[in-house]
Amino acid sequence: MPGSADEPLTRLGVRKGPRTLLVDVDDIDWIQGADDYSRIHTGDESHLISVRMVDLESRLPPGFFRIHRSTIVRLSRVAELRRESGGGGVVRLDDGLQLRVARSRWEDLESALGL
Repeated sequence: MPGSADEPLTRLGVRKGPRTLLVDVDDIDWIQGADDYSRIHTGDESHLISVRMVDLESRLPPGFFRIHRSTIVRLSRVAELRRESGGGGVVRLDDGLQLRVARSRWEDLESALGL
C-alpha cells in the first residue's frame, strides 16, 4: 500500500486486468477478509485486493470499525443494531445488508457509535 504507514489511506488501487482503478476510501461501505485478500464493498460493486484485512484496518481513517474477525464496517453506514441471545448480533447497513457482529465486539461497537 502506498504512502507512509502512519498516515490514513485516502484511495486504494484495485487491479482490473491491465488497468488499476482508484477507489476512494470514502466510498467504502464495508470490507470482508478473505485469507490474504480483502474484498472492498462500495455500493453495488466489490473489488478484491491483495492486502490482508489486518494491514488494511491499521491504515483506514477514523470511522471504520471491525465488527468480526472477517468484517469491517463504515460506522456511518450502520442503520440498526439487533442483539441476539448469545451476546453477539447483527448490524443492518443503510442499504439493508445485514452483517454479523461478534459477541466480543458488541460493547465496543456500541461505544464507537456513541450509544
